Amino acid sequence: MKIARCTQSQEHWYVTTRKPTICPNCGEKSVRKSIFGYPSPELFYSKKYHLQGCMPDFPRPRDWGCVSCDAAFFKEKEAVVDCFLEGTAEPFEDMEEVMDKYQIKNGRFTDINVAY
Repeated sequence: MKIARCTQSQEHWYVTTRKPTICPNCGEKSVRKSIFGYPSPELFYSKKYHLQGCMPDFPRPRDWGCVSCDAAFFKEKEAVVDCFLEGTAEPFEDMEEVMDKYQIKNGRFTDINVAY
């Protein structure tokens, strides 16, 4: 598994090739599938999912989240994670401006941060 931080402004956002077992932000084994919306009482108390609330992350919802520290994990291809690890990817501060510039609708990090 490969994992890298993906933004400068959000220290707890990561791109990864698969679901991490241990959260790199807090060190706990509490990374779960992330869902958003209003949960049922059973889901809320089960700790089976990371509950994201009613607003998904921008530019797309996280794939997994840490229930201990709220770290975000986005699944990406290995080539994308490698670009972040090598420092060739460009984490943007204003994602909305970049998506407008490149006319990207519902894009992934792959679409806006990595030059192949």
